[in-house]
Amino acid sequence: MATLNSVTTRLNAGSTNTQALFTALQKMALIDSVPTAQSLLTPTEYNDVAFLNIENAFYLLKNNINYLVRISGQYKLVDLMGDKPTGVSFYGTNESGVSAVLDSYDAKLDEFETTINKLTEIFKLNGFIKE
Repeated sequence: MATLNSVTTRLNAGSTNTQALFTALQKMALIDSVPTAQSLLTPTEYNDVAFLNIENAFYLLKNNINYLVRISGQYKLVDLMGDKPTGVSFYGTNESGVSAVLDSYDAKLDEFETTINKLTEIFKLNGFIKE
Protein backbone atom coordinates (compact mmCIF):
# COMPACT_ATOMS: atom_id res chain seq x y z
CA MET A 1 0.00 0.00 0.00
CA ALA A 2 1.34 3.39 -1.00
CA THR A 3 1.72 6.22 1.48
CA LEU A 4 1.76 9.97 0.96
CA ASN A 5 5.43 10.00 1.92
CA SER A 6 6.39 7.22 -0.53
CA VAL A 7 4.54 8.89 -3.41
CA THR A 8 6.13 12.29 -2.77
CA THR A 9 9.57 10.72 -2.33
CA ARG A 10 9.24 8.96 -5.68
CA LEU A 11 7.96 12.13 -7.38
CA ASN A 12 10.90 14.10 -5.97
CA ALA A 13 13.33 11.41 -7.17
CA GLY A 14 11.78 11.46 -10.65
CA SER A 15 12.14 15.23 -10.80
CA THR A 16 15.77 15.04 -9.68
CA ASN A 17 16.54 12.34 -12.26
CA THR A 18 14.95 14.25 -15.14
CA GLN A 19 16.90 17.37 -14.14
CA ALA A 20 20.10 15.31 -14.33
CA LEU A 21 19.16 14.12 -17.81
CA PHE A 22 18.45 17.69 -18.95
CA THR A 23 21.80 18.80 -17.53
CA ALA A 24 23.55 16.00 -19.45
CA LEU A 25 21.87 17.14 -22.67
CA GLN A 26 22.90 20.73 -22.02
CA LYS A 27 26.54 19.68 -21.43
CA MET A 28 26.48 17.93 -24.80
CA ALA A 29 25.04 21.14 -26.35
CA LEU A 30 21.88 19.34 -27.48
CA ILE A 31 19.65 21.82 -25.63
CA ASP A 32 20.25 25.45 -24.77
CA SER A 33 18.78 25.56 -21.29
CA VAL A 34 17.57 23.25 -18.57
CA PRO A 35 13.92 23.61 -17.51
CA THR A 36 13.40 25.08 -14.07
CA ALA A 37 13.57 22.43 -11.37
CA GLN A 38 10.35 21.69 -9.58
CA SER A 39 10.41 22.43 -5.88
CA LEU A 40 10.49 19.38 -3.64
CA LEU A 41 7.19 18.19 -2.25
CA THR A 42 7.00 18.01 1.52
CA PRO A 43 3.35 17.52 2.50
CA THR A 44 2.76 17.24 6.21
CA GLU A 45 -0.91 16.33 6.19
CA TYR A 46 -3.58 14.73 4.06
CA ASN A 47 -5.57 17.65 2.66
CA ASP A 48 -6.74 19.11 -0.62
CA VAL A 49 -3.66 21.30 -0.98
CA ALA A 50 -1.31 18.33 -0.60
CA PHE A 51 -3.13 16.32 -3.26
CA LEU A 52 -3.36 19.33 -5.58
CA ASN A 53 0.40 19.84 -5.27
CA ILE A 54 0.97 16.15 -5.99
CA GLU A 55 -1.21 16.29 -9.11
CA ASN A 56 0.65 19.40 -10.30
CA ALA A 57 3.97 17.64 -9.72
CA PHE A 58 2.72 14.66 -11.76
CA TYR A 59 1.79 16.91 -14.68
CA LEU A 60 5.15 18.69 -14.58
CA LEU A 61 7.07 15.41 -14.37
CA LYS A 62 5.01 13.97 -17.24
CA ASN A 63 5.79 17.03 -19.37
CA ASN A 64 9.51 16.82 -18.56
CA ILE A 65 9.66 13.10 -19.36
CA ASN A 66 7.83 13.63 -22.65
CA TYR A 67 10.16 16.50 -23.55
CA LEU A 68 13.15 14.21 -22.95
CA VAL A 69 11.51 11.51 -25.09
CA ARG A 70 10.93 14.07 -27.85
CA ILE A 71 14.57 15.21 -27.70
CA SER A 72 15.83 11.62 -27.82
CA GLY A 73 13.63 11.07 -30.88
CA GLN A 74 15.01 14.16 -32.61
CA TYR A 75 18.55 12.81 -32.22
CA LYS A 76 17.47 9.24 -33.03
CA LEU A 77 18.72 7.85 -29.73
CA VAL A 78 17.87 4.18 -29.10
CA ASP A 79 18.83 1.41 -26.68
CA LEU A 80 20.91 -1.66 -27.56
CA MET A 81 17.87 -3.38 -29.06
CA GLY A 82 17.12 -0.37 -31.28
CA ASP A 83 14.02 0.56 -29.25
CA LYS A 84 13.02 4.18 -28.73
CA PRO A 85 11.66 5.43 -25.42
CA THR A 86 7.93 6.12 -25.38
CA GLY A 87 6.13 9.00 -23.74
CA VAL A 88 3.95 8.81 -20.65
CA SER A 89 0.48 10.07 -19.87
CA PHE A 90 -1.25 11.35 -16.77
CA TYR A 91 -4.87 12.40 -16.52
CA GLY A 92 -5.33 12.52 -12.77
CA THR A 93 -7.30 9.85 -10.98
CA ASN A 94 -10.95 8.99 -10.63
CA GLU A 95 -10.39 6.94 -7.50
CA SER A 96 -12.12 7.80 -4.26
CA GLY A 97 -10.53 7.39 -0.87
CA VAL A 98 -7.01 8.29 0.12
CA SER A 99 -5.68 4.74 -0.11
CA ALA A 100 -7.06 4.14 -3.62
CA VAL A 101 -5.74 7.49 -4.86
CA LEU A 102 -2.27 6.84 -3.47
CA ASP A 103 -2.22 3.34 -4.99
CA SER A 104 -3.22 4.85 -8.36
CA TYR A 105 -0.40 7.38 -8.09
CA ASP A 106 2.03 4.63 -7.13
CA ALA A 107 1.12 2.59 -10.23
CA LYS A 108 1.56 5.64 -12.47
CA LEU A 109 4.96 6.31 -10.90
CA ASP A 110 6.04 2.79 -11.92
CA GLU A 111 5.41 3.77 -15.56
CA PHE A 112 7.23 7.10 -15.13
CA GLU A 113 10.25 5.42 -13.49
CA THR A 114 10.46 2.81 -16.26
CA THR A 115 10.64 5.56 -18.89
CA ILE A 116 13.19 7.59 -16.88
CA ASN A 117 15.34 4.47 -16.47
CA LYS A 118 15.14 3.75 -20.21
CA LEU A 119 16.15 7.33 -21.01
CA THR A 120 19.04 7.09 -18.53
CA GLU A 121 20.19 3.85 -20.17
CA ILE A 122 20.04 5.43 -23.62
CA PHE A 123 21.93 8.51 -22.47
CA LYS A 124 24.64 6.31 -20.94
CA LEU A 125 24.93 4.25 -24.14
CA ASN A 126 25.41 7.44 -26.13
CA GLY A 127 28.03 8.85 -23.76
CA PHE A 128 25.89 11.67 -22.35
CA ILE A 129 26.14 10.30 -18.79
CA LYS A 130 29.04 8.49 -17.18
CA GLU A 131 28.45 5.32 -15.17
